[in-house]
Amino acid sequence: MRSQQEVDTTLQNPIFSNEGSDSQSQLPFGFANRTERMGSSAIREILKLTESPDVISFAGGLPAPESFPTKLLPTLEQEARRRYGGTILQYGTTEGFLPLRKAAVGMLQERGVWVNSLEEVRITSGSQQALDLLGKILINRGARVIVESPTYLGALQAFNAYGPEYVEVETDQDGMIPESLEEALRADGVCMVYSVPDFSNPTGISMSLERRIEIARILQEQSLKKGKIIPFIEDDPYGQLRYEGKQLDPVQSFAPHHVIYLTTLSKILAPGFRTGMVVARPEVLSMLVKAKQGADLYTSNILQAQAAVYIGDGLLEQHIPEIIGLYKPRRDAMLKALAEHFPQPEFSWSHPEGGLFIWATGPEGMVMEDVLKQAAGEKVAFVPGSPFFASDRGYNTMRLNFSFQSEEKIDRGMEILGRIVKANLP
Repeated sequence: MRSQQEVDTTLQNPIFSNEGSDSQSQLPFGFANRTERMGSSAIREILKLTESPDVISFAGGLPAPESFPTKLLPTLEQEARRRYGGTILQYGTTEGFLPLRKAAVGMLQERGVWVNSLEEVRITSGSQQALDLLGKILINRGARVIVESPTYLGALQAFNAYGPEYVEVETDQDGMIPESLEEALRADGVCMVYSVPDFSNPTGISMSLERRIEIARILQEQSLKKGKIIPFIEDDPYGQLRYEGKQLDPVQSFAPHHVIYLTTLSKILAPGFRTGMVVARPEVLSMLVKAKQGADLYTSNILQAQAAVYIGDGLLEQHIPEIIGLYKPRRDAMLKALAEHFPQPEFSWSHPEGGLFIWATGPEGMVMEDVLKQAAGEKVAFVPGSPFFASDRGYNTMRLNFSFQSEEKIDRGMEILGRIVKANLP
């Protein structure tokens, strides 16, 4: 141990003086080249101004706090401790908490996912972590990643650090257009395809059953031609939030060897549980686990144990109708408000059968970032659509979230937004 005199002598060195400290603070910090594609969003900076409680925000992709099963939380915690004891306080396996993986199998099968045992399921800290880990194990710098146009902004942010080249595939009211995907897959260097087939973020659109089957066929055909699997990442955070229409089988059920299926409990339990699930081929899951070991070792056992009780005891199945009963009237209120307050035919919008979002498109030449600045001044927020595109486009589009606000606030906020939109028509 160093004596106090040695410490004092060291601190007399000029480098530890205020003058030396100031000079040290001016030295640049060296970051990895991959951080060059991690730029902050100007839109997110604007949205920080809208975080006040008196702002009517249609911006976040947030589930309503009223949808959380708060009355069940004490039961989940107590039952998890009773069943699993102190083991849930210990380090866990990277693959995931065994009882949760077992419970997940039945839930996934109900969704139509082709899964036979818990060995085909891995747990991640939210599906956002799964996206980052898949980017890490699948994307080489310069590799081509096929995405829908528009696509989930969080996926672009997860993949950007790995240096991909994006190839956009066109979409319409039935989701990804198979012919556009097939053409994109013919190119060299494609490492994966990413899609949100059910109630897409940001558009709210769902891929039709016919297109799911056709896309599964294309994946298998093109993989055979290239002599290797082209993985299709099917991101499904909203599939259980259907307000009308018939549940559609996932793309994974038609091409289980080609599809990596992701889902999460964030929208059907609570985001704070940070629990995602991945279903994939054994070699993909093995590599995913290796990547996760270097990231966070394992997902919280305490939260996984409670999630296992929630799913395994049928509480999730009981709670989903309550979430749907809360969100469907809000979706209907926003569609009604759009029809009443937004100019037509200048504007068009999606009519989602589920999920959390509506996508609105204005006339060419309209810039939604300008509309957002004015709306924020009147305490209304939304997300302009351009960040959801992998290319420089979509400035006349907007994403509107209907799950977070009451029906009354939706009408009031959309009336304000409609007035501002009309004033900004080109």
